[in-house]
Amino acid sequence: MLNLVHLETFVHVLRAGSISRAAGDLHYAQSSVTAHIQALEREFNEKLLDRNHAGVTATPAGDQLHYFAQMILGLHGQLRAAIVSGRSSPVAGSTAGHPIGIPDASTVAEVLPRHFVPLEGEVPGGSAGGDLSSEKG
Repeated sequence: MLNLVHLETFVHVLRAGSISRAAGDLHYAQSSVTAHIQALEREFNEKLLDRNHAGVTATPAGDQLHYFAQMILGLHGQLRAAIVSGRSSPVAGSTAGHPIGIPDASTVAEVLPRHFVPLEGEVPGGSAGGDLSSEKG
């Protein structure tokens, strides 16, 4: 299972350019940083870093992980901030409280108008943009 601490360590290693520098910045033992990187390499079954006398660089797989790790960590930070701030209403489009992930009617009513252009006057015999509750059934 993906570990956020391992992702943070990986991003720091690439930012620092070396495992030892990242270890110092993070106040971890160098062996712990190496263990975090190795755990990610096992998770993805890919070599993520090229190590040489000058430091480390990302492999192609490491570049992909770095890109997504930054997004994941950014989203995690946003989620933490939203929860800590005590925001009382869910984010638009949330499926919270719905066991099969169906948004409630108020969310649908907020989201749909932004994605669909009214069809008024384009439907033979009437208006598609009108109130459907008055239709004869």
